[in-house]
Amino acid sequence: DHVVVTGSLETGQAILSDLAGSVTPATVELSGCDAVFLLPGADLDLVARALVFGMTWNRGATCIAPHRVLATLEQLSALEVRLHRAISQVPPGLAGTRRAEEIRWMARESLSLGARLAAGTLGEGEQIGPAVLAEVTPAMPVASADLMVPLLNLMPAPNPDVALDIASRSPYALGAAVFGPTAEAAEFAARIPAGVVVINDVIAPTADPRVPFGGRGLSGFGVTRGPEGLLA
Repeated sequence: DHVVVTGSLETGQAILSDLAGSVTPATVELSGCDAVFLLPGADLDLVARALVFGMTWNRGATCIAPHRVLATLEQLSALEVRLHRAISQVPPGLAGTRRAEEIRWMARESLSLGARLAAGTLGEGEQIGPAVLAEVTPAMPVASADLMVPLLNLMPAPNPDVALDIASRSPYALGAAVFGPTAEAAEFAARIPAGVVVINDVIAPTADPRVPFGGRGLSGFGVTRGPEGLLA
């Protein structure tokens, strides 16, 4: 009667193709490349702890793990220092050797285009990361890939409006996070075109069963949980 699927973009496309013949409806949660926005006044110590948690949870193999941090150069420079100290707490991600090599290729290609390895390592074999790339731009491969490993990209943006524009260039819009004074962060969160937005935290609040969860764009459609999910 209805199919609910959580998986990669490719898996979702294959299942939707199978369902087309019988016109079976579906709720589809697919890949993510979650953005983290830092507003003026964001607590960078809190941000660093949250990012390390996000990279560590399930060794980075989490659809709503943070992968793109958009902030001013000043904020990113200060954050980079904190992440460099904390990166040793993050275990390497695990992927099949082929997938790990694909991600390493994307990272190296991004480095050749001007990104910088700010902390960590790209790993070898099935292990990849943890790593922080700085000076990442939207045109680089890592900026819009569904990585599922502890690889974090620092993307400069002179103000929140530009940050929103940069973030929207990725086809994935599963989750996002905003750090800053609560009132300003809540107002900004309403402008983010993502399925679920967390304020001053990452990942964990989305486990609240009252929160409807689902994606937009290539991250899928429909929601589970919450009143909307129950009604669906």
